[in-house]
Amino acid sequence: LQANIIGLLPATGGPNDRLGDARIRLVDSAGTVVYQWGRFEPVAGPVHQLSLSPPLGSWKLEYFGSGLGQGADLKWFNLAGALTAVGTALFGLAFYLYREHTREMKLAEQRVNFVSQVSHELKTPLTNIRLYAELLGENQREDDSEEAGKFRRYLEVITNESHRLSRLIANVLNFGRSKKNRLVLRCEMGQVDEIIKATLKMFAPSLQAKGVRIHFQKGAAGRVAVDPDALEQILNNIFSNTEKYGTSGARLEIKSARQADRTCITVRDHGPGISKRDADRIFEPFYRVSSRSTDGVAGTGIGLSIARDLARLHGGDLTLVPTDQGACFKIVLHTPQRLA
Repeated sequence: LQANIIGLLPATGGPNDRLGDARIRLVDSAGTVVYQWGRFEPVAGPVHQLSLSPPLGSWKLEYFGSGLGQGADLKWFNLAGALTAVGTALFGLAFYLYREHTREMKLAEQRVNFVSQVSHELKTPLTNIRLYAELLGENQREDDSEEAGKFRRYLEVITNESHRLSRLIANVLNFGRSKKNRLVLRCEMGQVDEIIKATLKMFAPSLQAKGVRIHFQKGAAGRVAVDPDALEQILNNIFSNTEKYGTSGARLEIKSARQADRTCITVRDHGPGISKRDADRIFEPFYRVSSRSTDGVAGTGIGLSIARDLARLHGGDLTLVPTDQGACFKIVLHTPQRLA
């Protein structure tokens, strides 16, 4: 700011120096001369002083000369005061905006940290709920009675909802890590098709209950270096979108293919799709498409953002492919045949 204020003031001998036999000094709160111009060499105190406005109220302009008349000297002294006042006002505005921006950034960081901490604390008990629900399902005896049917339905609700909460917690935790650049991959040798199959298995009951037929064309059966958790979360978020918005098309198509060190997965539904207006923004954090098919549907708006971050971290990308009907997502991952 000091340099900007000085830049507004004349220089001695410059084209705007019309002081003549006088000198003006800009003095800070400590009495130090910040800037001065004019050929006059003062031998006594200033003839006149002008205090600046807050937040530089302790600064002042000092005029030295044989006297302060009503001519050019007075004009330039007042002009210098006006320019300095403008600079002071700009400084005050800049300081205020900077302070507010800093405060908002700190508050946002605190919110993210708080939500991440709560999500982390929920992770362990939720994992236990899932574990015991799955054990109950595995140890259940074959029984066609009405009570056994109710038990199976209730257990299915517990399992599905615990999976949904697990996906939500994973999104929140990874979103917090992405904001701090702490997302990391843990690659291991695995089969992409098996990861897709396992993820689909979690969504199959809900999708089939809504009349959605699932078609999976496998093409990535070989063992490659992949982070199974990252790929599962990417697929979770895309399948979750279909579950929420794309079931009206009654069809979900998944196709995998591998070429050299890259694996490509396309996921397409035949629902209402995504408009061109929203297509460029659906990967932005907290952005949610607003339409009759989406209004009233719960969601955080961070799923696709996290999915893209993970895909890019995996050496690939997540994109929306234009289609005539429905929504089609393309996942590309770097999957070498050996671990690095």
